[in-house]
Amino acid sequence: MDNGLGFNGGIQVGNPLNSNLLFPVIVGLGLLSLFNIVLTVVVPLLSPDDTADDTPTERAHRGLKMVELAQEVYSAIQNMQQKHE
Repeated sequence: MDNGLGFNGGIQVGNPLNSNLLFPVIVGLGLLSLFNIVLTVVVPLLSPDDTADDTPTERAHRGLKMVELAQEVYSAIQNMQQKHE
């Protein structure tokens, strides 16, 4: 690959495993990802809305649980960051 400046940047990457296993693995992971995306979109559309009859107290409790979960995740990220500095 010549860019006109006298510099050749030809890079050729071969199969690092020297086997025919890499392509089916990539295709399989792609199909698995597609399946996951489809399920993520379809399942909420097909499931009944169970939050419609919640009381304000139940909604507040669920919100507090989400805040607690977010705080735990944030704390875990900070601990991991401090451990690997």
